[in-house]
Amino acid sequence: MWMGITVATAVAGWWMGRWLPLVGGWFLRESVLTSQERRQGEMVGKIGVSSGAVAMVWWATEPGEWLLGLTFLFFLLLVVWTDWMRGVIPDRLNGVGAVVFLCVQGIRGEELLSLLMAAIAGFILLGLISLLSGGGMGGGDVKMAGAAGFALGWPGLGVGLALAIVSGGLTALWLWGRRQVTGKTPIPFGPHLALGFFIAFWSGEVLASWYLSLLGR
Repeated sequence: MWMGITVATAVAGWWMGRWLPLVGGWFLRESVLTSQERRQGEMVGKIGVSSGAVAMVWWATEPGEWLLGLTFLFFLLLVVWTDWMRGVIPDRLNGVGAVVFLCVQGIRGEELLSLLMAAIAGFILLGLISLLSGGGMGGGDVKMAGAAGFALGWPGLGVGLALAIVSGGLTALWLWGRRQVTGKTPIPFGPHLALGFFIAFWSGEVLASWYLSLLGR
């Protein structure tokens, strides 16, 4: 039975992934995409949604978690594609994502006030980093952290931000060491946020507990 569900989920995810560039184009307010953007968007969507959906079939503990995970995954893939292709995370994407996550969490019976506080904390934390970096981080990244707060809550959001900063920093150092970038070269941070938030969605509390245990708490 589970094998049949897994195969059906993979096929459905592959089909859903085909729509990623179309949805992304709507958020970008662009109806015309290059053939390369469309192909890359479809590939990201097909592989990402199908594999992620299958993983959630085995890991999710209840249908609400599976639904939240699937919508959050599609949101993160859209962020990766738009930021990588156009260097922007659209406000409409962040806004719609926040509303969808809030609605799904409400259906699941989660405490919405704590999620709101996590979203505000994420917005403020990344906003401060953006100010301290002199604009090195875009407003779309800051708003994305706020939207993700409704899906992750706390401490998941904090774990995701920490992972994203480590991933982004190591990537920047590697590119700088290979002389592919300079100190002023813009590097999309959205993909690193997406990676950190996806890991935190499934393992945020475990990683937070592990870190606190290292501190003796």
